[in-house]
Amino acid sequence: MTTILSREEQRQNHRKKLKHTAIEVGMLPRYDLSYFFSEMFSTLSPEKKKEVIKIVTGYQFEDAGKWREIDKYMNGCLTRHFDYAPKKVAHMCCVYMRISTNIKPQLIKRAQKIKDRIRKSILYHGLPDDEANNPLSDSVSPTEI
Repeated sequence: MTTILSREEQRQNHRKKLKHTAIEVGMLPRYDLSYFFSEMFSTLSPEKKKEVIKIVTGYQFEDAGKWREIDKYMNGCLTRHFDYAPKKVAHMCCVYMRISTNIKPQLIKRAQKIKDRIRKSILYHGLPDDEANNPLSDSVSPTEI
């Protein structure tokens, strides 16, 4: 005896299969993952490829506002206290913004880039006239960095 499924039940079964497929794809090693995506994109039309890329990048960068906030915090912190290590700034950011320490390595890299950007800006534009606002006063000269 065969049962006829309603459209909603068919949709739920289809979504369940897609979820299991997504989990399996997520567990693939890098080489197989690369092969999977090359095969998938080879079957798509150019319009469909653009649509898929737009969807994927939307998931990737959905929290861009949070990263901007993190950058702003780190930039301000390193501008005021240039002698702080990037690791310390990343830890302070985790505590202040209540961010999981799982992404601390990414925050350290970000703090390193921000500190380097500030250092290059100081070297290019010169030191400010007002020594009170100088992020390098009483710490380290930009040539020693």
